Amino acid sequence: MAVDKEPSIPLVPRLQQTSTVSGTVYNCALTVDFALTYFLVSGELERSNQPVNLIITDASGMSVLTAWAAGKFSSTSVKKTFADLDIENKIKNRTLIIPGKVAVMKGEIAEKLPGWNVVVGPTEAVQLPKYMKDKEYEAAAAAAAAEAAAKAANAPKEEVKELSFEELLATKVPAIEKVDMGVKYKGYNPESKTFVTIGERIHCISPVIRKAMDERDPAPILKRAAEQIAAGATYLDVNIGPAEKDGPERMMWAVKLLQENFDNVPLALDTANKKAIEAGIKVYNRTNGKPIVNSADAGSRISYIDLAAANDAICVALCSADGIAKDNEERMKHCHNMLERGMSLGMDATDLWFDPLFLVVKGMQDKQMDVLNAIKMFADEGLKSTGGLSNNSNGAPKTLRPIMDSALVAMAMMQGLTSAIVNPCDLRLMETIKSCDIFKY
Repeated sequence: MAVDKEPSIPLVPRLQQTSTVSGTVYNCALTVDFALTYFLVSGELERSNQPVNLIITDASGMSVLTAWAAGKFSSTSVKKTFADLDIENKIKNRTLIIPGKVAVMKGEIAEKLPGWNVVVGPTEAVQLPKYMKDKEYEAAAAAAAAEAAAKAANAPKEEVKELSFEELLATKVPAIEKVDMGVKYKGYNPESKTFVTIGERIHCISPVIRKAMDERDPAPILKRAAEQIAAGATYLDVNIGPAEKDGPERMMWAVKLLQENFDNVPLALDTANKKAIEAGIKVYNRTNGKPIVNSADAGSRISYIDLAAANDAICVALCSADGIAKDNEERMKHCHNMLERGMSLGMDATDLWFDPLFLVVKGMQDKQMDVLNAIKMFADEGLKSTGGLSNNSNGAPKTLRPIMDSALVAMAMMQGLTSAIVNPCDLRLMETIKSCDIFKY
């Protein structure tokens, strides 16, 4: 199926049937509004020749994993899509197939959609025809229904009291054991002009890190932190995902674990859960720099600027509004709106780090110069900038990613980029950053 829509422009959330027959009795499959993902999924579903209702949910035009990690694709957003599209009344079947890459969302979606049997589908679109033809979802749906019935029977009758941050810290956050990882954080001077490298490898997209966070197992997290600090990371990004159930205690544990083991290494607190960020800030040590709130945008997440302002934190400000900006005029409009909001709340302009949104080269090659030009526009106004630079090479062969990332960081630094969320264990990338710093300063 040809892609007749720019991948950077989100699709409109909707219910789509792959059969001309009334689809009220057919299963539902869930996908996001990222055009490339949609066309892959819908094409494979049509190839299966199995009737299904495809529900396209709002994820701000991001791919499945990226949107989930950014909090744009969550059980809450799925529930909203169901309400907006009136799915409950339009569809009689109660089986919902979710993307395999976000299997972790199964329980949360089931809680938000009582009566639905939520099952985990394949991780790749190309696996859908076999999955649908073999009706692999049937046994999973029956198991989901039995699980939901058992939970309902054992559900507590009393309302659970919400705990304060202090109570959570005292009762829900395990004691931190110091472990000698053989690495010392060397410190950070916020007044320095050198490039700020934010290590990206403590991220819940990784099954290893997600499991470690779920189980409060420090070893995998400490290992990745030590590797990044040894490689020269300035900050570490701590991405706990949406964490709708236990975000505050999860973030407090992660912040204390990392700072108490690595000389108060500065951190970027990365989640769509505002309470989790606030909780992390409560236990954060500022010896080596302010915490970074990751992230706000000019749309539904603009209040994250308020959170940063109230807590004297740095804020990553995505130059978008619930979707990727179509051009640099729109990017700068969002930039100025967020700058004005932050400064009206008493923030210094230097505490707003503007993110142009680095885009994947695969499918969006024509947008790369727009991103670089946007960085130059930020720099010309004396503004700081950052972003997930390694997004550009997503989907590329592993051997090519270091080449692409190092080339792009050099081009971006020459345009005025002051920071980036990257893999500091990429030696070629770090050598490039250090070399560019020498040329610039």
